[in-house]
Amino acid sequence: MKYLGLGTLLLTTIFCSGQSNPIVKKQGLTVDEFVPKHWKILQKVTGDLNSDNYDDAALVIQEVNPKNVLINDGLGIDTLDTNPRMLLILFKDTVLNQFKLQEISKTFILNHYSPTMDDPFYGINISKGILEIGFRFWYSAGSWYMTFLDYKLRFQKNDFFLIGAEFEETHRGTMERTKRSFNFLTKKMSETKSEFEDKVDQNGEQIENTRTVWKKLDFRELNHYRLEVDRL
Repeated sequence: MKYLGLGTLLLTTIFCSGQSNPIVKKQGLTVDEFVPKHWKILQKVTGDLNSDNYDDAALVIQEVNPKNVLINDGLGIDTLDTNPRMLLILFKDTVLNQFKLQEISKTFILNHYSPTMDDPFYGINISKGILEIGFRFWYSAGSWYMTFLDYKLRFQKNDFFLIGAEFEETHRGTMERTKRSFNFLTKKMSETKSEFEDKVDQNGEQIENTRTVWKKLDFRELNHYRLEVDRL
């Protein structure tokens, strides 16, 4: 099916960053204890992910290795930090009153791989038990498009499942915009296209035409997030 194929392609694009093999603790009293030596936290969020009414944690960490900081004498930024990143998901063990490492992915979070592109990692969030991971692709040279991707993961049946995704792409020259919202629970998606006319309205603003269509997603099972992570 066309649109599900697109979603899979976008996910494949995400799972392609460089790998490293640091030692990550399996349990600890604080979130900071899970950060390996010579690594740092890029972002840390808390919230209940497994519906036990206790705050869990998700963090994105990055290696601190000067060898991976590249000097650029061409287009774009002067220095590029290409150090690898990891996603860690920690569950609170209420019996032992400590955190345990539930999931670790060395490939989900893109590193900053192009000097003409802004950092593609846009942030993580936990809202109503859903882990959201966002990416943005904005180039100062080489592309007219700005793209946002947002993935929604929920813990159920003792695993993480991809239950939704958001895609938005805007052409910076024409400002034409395409939005796609995927709901893998209802097996539906919406696609909204916006474009501007050459004429303006009574307020002197360009007239924007927007059209939304709904389509059915054809698949049997939810995608397992666990297929893309390193099992403990």
